[in-house]
Amino acid sequence: SLFLLSLLFLFSVFYVNNVQARGPSIYSQAQAGSAEAQYQLAKMYIEGDSLPQSHVEAVKWLLKAALKNHAAAQFKLGKCNLEGLGTDKNASKAVEWFSMAAEQGDQNAQYRLGQMYLKGESVAKDLAEAAEWTELAANKNHVGAQFLMGDMYFYGDGVEEDAGKARKLYMKAAKQGHRGAQFQLAEIYFEGYSVEEDAEKGISWYEKAGEQGHVGAQIKLGKIYSDGLGVPVDKKAAKRWIAESKRKHS
Repeated sequence: SLFLLSLLFLFSVFYVNNVQARGPSIYSQAQAGSAEAQYQLAKMYIEGDSLPQSHVEAVKWLLKAALKNHAAAQFKLGKCNLEGLGTDKNASKAVEWFSMAAEQGDQNAQYRLGQMYLKGESVAKDLAEAAEWTELAANKNHVGAQFLMGDMYFYGDGVEEDAGKARKLYMKAAKQGHRGAQFQLAEIYFEGYSVEEDAEKGISWYEKAGEQGHVGAQIKLGKIYSDGLGVPVDKKAAKRWIAESKRKHS
């Protein structure tokens, strides 16, 4: 119908104008075979940034870039395969793409592989392999990997238990704002795990985690202020933290 033809025309104008608004080179460079342009175009489709969101189109361009060994494209393509976005779910393909990206040094792929080997998610569980990939990402300042590697050292998963290394990794992640790492540091200092007990430092980290919505930290702070553990009893503060923890649950 005339209406549908008009819609198609408007869509094509919208498509061309918006891609060109981002720089007329992106689409033409992607078509000409630039892996980086193909990756950027795919991201625009994934995010619906200046283009209608389309994971199918994104996967098409990601594949082109991934086959040219673009590590970030390989990682994103792996995620699409794992989650079934724009393509059929295929965990084994996802692992292949993650592995290719990780081998090239992509920290996100290294971290994701670390998680998968740790949990036995779509691969055979292998703690040593998990530690190897996670540590590589942690060394690149990947906050999630720092926290996960901290846990692995703390509990001795895939590596020899080392509370000192765990604490250093938690500290790095906590300073980047990772609430789980902030909570773990709080536990370490408040309870005196492998360090001299330091209630003040522990409470400071509990509060940082609690302010970011960590329910465990909020519950602990409620008890600390209610019972006067390492601080004077403060019923008002206790009530506030307990209310916060319940609000997050609801």
